[in-house]
Amino acid sequence: MPSWSVYPLQKDTFGKPSDTVVYKRGKKVIDYSGWEPRVSMRYAFTKSFSVKASYTRNYQYIHLATMSSVSLPTDVWMPCTEVIKPQISTQYALGVFKNFKDNNYESSIEIYYKDMQNQVDYKEGAQPSDNVYDNPDNAFTYGKGWAYGAEFFLKKREGKFTGWIGYTLSWTWRQFKEINYGIPYLAKYDRRHDASLVLTYDYDKQWNFGLVWVYGTGNRGTLPNGFFIYEGSISNDYGLRNSYQFPDYHRMDLNITFTPDRQKHLVRKKMRVEQRYAKKGKDASKIVVPRKWLKITKTVTP
Repeated sequence: MPSWSVYPLQKDTFGKPSDTVVYKRGKKVIDYSGWEPRVSMRYAFTKSFSVKASYTRNYQYIHLATMSSVSLPTDVWMPCTEVIKPQISTQYALGVFKNFKDNNYESSIEIYYKDMQNQVDYKEGAQPSDNVYDNPDNAFTYGKGWAYGAEFFLKKREGKFTGWIGYTLSWTWRQFKEINYGIPYLAKYDRRHDASLVLTYDYDKQWNFGLVWVYGTGNRGTLPNGFFIYEGSISNDYGLRNSYQFPDYHRMDLNITFTPDRQKHLVRKKMRVEQRYAKKGKDASKIVVPRKWLKITKTVTP
């Protein structure tokens, strides 16, 4: 195994590497670091009503790049390099929290804004084969992003009927000079609506019924609007980046849970053993039973 790696720096007019840089094994190429402060504050007006605010700053040293110009979208995770810098995100959040009826009901409304720097994405028209004999960094372009939205939540904590419902309304944007003519566009994983519903009903100590329902708008992608023939070959004509939205996703799960009464079952089992001994004329008080039975039931003497 070689102790060094070679990456092309420049190319000639035919696209072949004309210069290289050599890194020996174990040599540090680049070093990144940064502060990640987190601040959270809460002010309680009453025992059941409060306001919370938070500030968070994060660095991410591995990047998800999506290639949407192939037949199936291709996601690639790329680490930081001399060219690819760490992503920096700064998030601000503000929420109002209120409980009702002796804290039996919980409710909250939160809004947030997130700023993202050093975002990574593939250039327009990039193909997986472009990285062969080339530095993968040359296939990427770099820009910024931002996201904002609101979250609504309601929960019932006590009683036979419990559950919660949550809904999120959000937008996630990206902007690159070399993509979409520099016009901001919605990110692949932008989800305008996201809703969840969880319900539970305890009929008695043994029977329990549950329901789970989730709904989310579809992801976004770039699909061809048509095709054209150039020099005898067919090429696709793509529209604006992530201009197509895939179908919405929703699912409902129903469940029924039955929990046997173990204590009642052990009592019946012990009584059956005693009846068998009684029929044979033996002393039922001398029956030897497991200790775990004795912890649950009382010794029965004839």
